Amino acid sequence: MPLPIPNLDDRRFDDLVAEATARIEAHTPEWSNVAPGDPGSALIDLFAWLTETILYRQNLIPLRQRRAFMNLLSMPLRPAAPASGLVCVDAGPLPLPPALAAGQATFTAGSVTFTSTTDLQPTPLQLVPMIKAAYVDPDPATQANLISQLRTLYGIDQPTPFVAKPAFGSDGSLTLSNTVDGQVWLALVVPKALASTTAADDVRKKLAGLAANGAALSIGLAPLVDIPGFEAFDQATAMPTRTLNWSLVTQDSVGTIQTIALEVQADTSNGGRTTGVILLLLPSDATKMAPPSSGDPMFAGAGGLPPELPVDVTADRVVMWLTLTCADPSSLSLSYLAVNAAAIIAQATVNNEPLGVSTGASDASYTLAHSPVARGTLVIQVWPAQGAQTPATWTQVDNFGDAGQNDTVYTLDPSAGTVTFGDGIRGQRPPAGSVIVAQTYAFGGGAAGNLAPGSIKAVQPASGAVRHEWPTTGGVDGESVADAERRIPAFLAHHDRAVTTSDFQALALATPGLALGRAEVAQGLMPGADPDSTRTGVPGVVSVFVFPNQPVAMGNGPVATLAQLQDVFAYLRQRILIGTQLFVLSAEPVPLYASVSIRLLNNADSVATARGVQQALANYLWALPPGGPDGGGWPLGRAVAPDELRTQAGRVAGVLAADMVTLYMQAAAGWTPVVTAPLKPWQVPALQGVGVVTDGSSPPPPAAASTSSPNLVPYVPNVC
Repeated sequence: MPLPIPNLDDRRFDDLVAEATARIEAHTPEWSNVAPGDPGSALIDLFAWLTETILYRQNLIPLRQRRAFMNLLSMPLRPAAPASGLVCVDAGPLPLPPALAAGQATFTAGSVTFTSTTDLQPTPLQLVPMIKAAYVDPDPATQANLISQLRTLYGIDQPTPFVAKPAFGSDGSLTLSNTVDGQVWLALVVPKALASTTAADDVRKKLAGLAANGAALSIGLAPLVDIPGFEAFDQATAMPTRTLNWSLVTQDSVGTIQTIALEVQADTSNGGRTTGVILLLLPSDATKMAPPSSGDPMFAGAGGLPPELPVDVTADRVVMWLTLTCADPSSLSLSYLAVNAAAIIAQATVNNEPLGVSTGASDASYTLAHSPVARGTLVIQVWPAQGAQTPATWTQVDNFGDAGQNDTVYTLDPSAGTVTFGDGIRGQRPPAGSVIVAQTYAFGGGAAGNLAPGSIKAVQPASGAVRHEWPTTGGVDGESVADAERRIPAFLAHHDRAVTTSDFQALALATPGLALGRAEVAQGLMPGADPDSTRTGVPGVVSVFVFPNQPVAMGNGPVATLAQLQDVFAYLRQRILIGTQLFVLSAEPVPLYASVSIRLLNNADSVATARGVQQALANYLWALPPGGPDGGGWPLGRAVAPDELRTQAGRVAGVLAADMVTLYMQAAAGWTPVVTAPLKPWQVPALQGVGVVTDGSSPPPPAAASTSSPNLVPYVPNVC
């Protein structure tokens, strides 16, 4: 049990006033009338208040001492984590502005500075993503008549119609599985505002010239769900690389459609698994970028031709057509796609900052001008007093425990930006008269960097118009002393080494810069190439499942992202025992649907009660606290029974009785009713929806998703 903290003096204001009043008779007997309005009473009250303030401060442990104690435990405060995201820079009329190399462009939003982490060549291009979506008339007779007409019109035995649609639907998502040809068609066009002064052919020639010099076209993208694939059951240590295929669609001199595969110069998105930028190398021949044309609108999109563009985009503005495909179309879902994008991080870089002149004293400390300092970015040089000598670069260490007297090392407190040198026994002292210089370091971080779209408006150096359409996320404030103190019991229990199950949980949740809501440990569970080949009971194997902190919602969450899995693995890997095989995993969400039939109490609002039932079931099946039967989040591998859901529905205000709950699981053929939803040891439920009827009738099944086969001919439906 923890040791009690003694109260050095627990007297309060009233106690002090009463004690002073009692002493009056002994020390000042001539003061015989002690009344509240007497000036002496006012003085007693004043000094009692001052004394109470002193006693309060006496019982506090000073902040400086608390930080010193944590430093003795090698538990420095964790620095802030920087936010990151995407921003676009669009060029104006030709000629093109100069390219911006990674790290050259800076963006400012209020007090937060962002730095680019990828190359960017601003261009006068606008991206118009389109898809060929299947068209199926809800009336089978009308559909059959349509197929017959298209067969006659196009001379194709088995035509299946499609319609050209914007790639992003009304819900703001793009899914390749919704396309008939498994690809997204990307029209790169001259913006309408520049169409009168900038010709598409001139832009092609400029892009070809840039390509000849190695410049690339930058495409920014963000996934619908930022996870490793959507299967989610993948380990961060050996994630298979997913490749997105990008092609240029053109036409030769006789009208034959040709596709030119584009080389990917860089991909920071891991094949669209995380938010990032893809740099594409274009041909150095402008004629190979010329867009194809059907010549007749009725053939727009037929075969390998691009689909028809929206009515507000004219053909003369099209610079080129690209296509985006993936080996597994069902695995690629996007929420954002843009041209002229650069990846940014909420950090700024400082070069050649002098910190001071060494006096030769031991334990010398110097403070950087900016903090928090990004991990691994600080380079400290010690310049000798004689300027002709070459400066020496010293090495950063966590502490001086293993340092010898001649080791040129230093420690860094990234939160405070303090650099400390050794005492001459543990770590060498900088020679007297030498100049301490921070050759370079990056700083910045915190939740202030999490910005909504439209917050970033300017770039330096000025290279074009800034377009900020995707939020920056991932910023976490630095740890406070109080938060660090809460880690002390766990730290003393595991001493920064993962041995027991609770050690793995505590260390995973303590991963710097992450806001995790839950960590579960499965001993002996060894994942295979796919979930079905997973083994259990394997000696020496520890699998840690982590869940990010997310609010309750319908859908496949909370699911850890690839970046989160990698961060936890890197943190845990340094703290496991020899012989431990570690896997850091994201639980696999199993889609479920519940249909509920309830009866209402008198005067109960049917809409509010139905929503209450939906929320109650979503809360109960959620993988984070207070979900699950014990309030700690739904247990891994625990089956879901309809009777449990019926009990939860019956507890909702306004429900007289919950008569029936039917549970559905998703299969290849659609939703299938089940008596109980069994889950494997790496699975958690993912409630996709709840259907509620309030008249006691049979609950409705989930709506079946429509399917269609690939098609090759365009169709323009009649729209009033």
